[in-house]
Amino acid sequence: MNYFDLHCDTPYEIHKKCLPFKNGDCAVNKDKGEIFDKWCTLCAVWVPDDEKEPQKRFLDVSKNFKAQTDIFENREDLTKDTCFMLTLEGGSPIKNVSDVDMLYSHGVRVVTLTWNGKNKIAGGANTKAPLTSFGKKVIKRMNELGMVIDLSHINDVSFFDALSLSNRVVATHSCCRSIANVPRNLTDEQIKAIIDKKGIIGICLYPRFLGGDNVFEAFSRHFSHILSLGGEDAVAIGSDFDGALMAKELDSVDKIPKLYKYLSKNYDKQLLDKLFYDNAFNFFWGSVK
Repeated sequence: MNYFDLHCDTPYEIHKKCLPFKNGDCAVNKDKGEIFDKWCTLCAVWVPDDEKEPQKRFLDVSKNFKAQTDIFENREDLTKDTCFMLTLEGGSPIKNVSDVDMLYSHGVRVVTLTWNGKNKIAGGANTKAPLTSFGKKVIKRMNELGMVIDLSHINDVSFFDALSLSNRVVATHSCCRSIANVPRNLTDEQIKAIIDKKGIIGICLYPRFLGGDNVFEAFSRHFSHILSLGGEDAVAIGSDFDGALMAKELDSVDKIPKLYKYLSKNYDKQLLDKLFYDNAFNFFWGSVK
């Protein structure tokens, strides 16, 4: 099977624990991914709200990760069956608009505008802060560079302001709030807005966001709900591996085929291929090869 994951926090984990990416003790590593025919993953450099030196943290973590793997940036790089894209989770390293260019030069193509708190750009899920005038300038520059705005973690107030200004949007790792009522999940209105914007939504595997006792059954409910809202071509997976405490049944990338097998009882192969790979690939590069 093919697998495209919109979000993991592995770059920070291997940096913090001084682990190798090839076969280190993380939920995601190169050896585990060898089970897939094709495997793409968006690998996030997480920078928390209270980081005192956010740019240094980004540079330290990203350089360590890039030294251990090949980061792909353009469609021409996709001759390989295994590919990784660097992303930023939490916009605190962006102090000036020129910092967007700095991130781009280091290979970042997707930026999660906030983490859970407030920064210079907007308000995260634990705040009610709006998108700022500086945040509007940041989004404008990201649009000019062709970068993707990630609306996971942002609060409801900032969400629609950012969405209205963005050329390309994604919610890399969020579930449905109508099923699991937590602020980090998306409302039906937000899901429909992302679909209308031709964006994409990665269903997160974190049990608290999924709700329910059975992680496979809970995932199926969120998947079905997004489909009911017209999201057949907009739904994907954003695991949050190495960034959250997962259910043991689905706590590493090599267990993803178990989810595919479970869902295959109720969904056909074409639809599951969209969920697990095709939709995300098409969003970034136009069409599955």
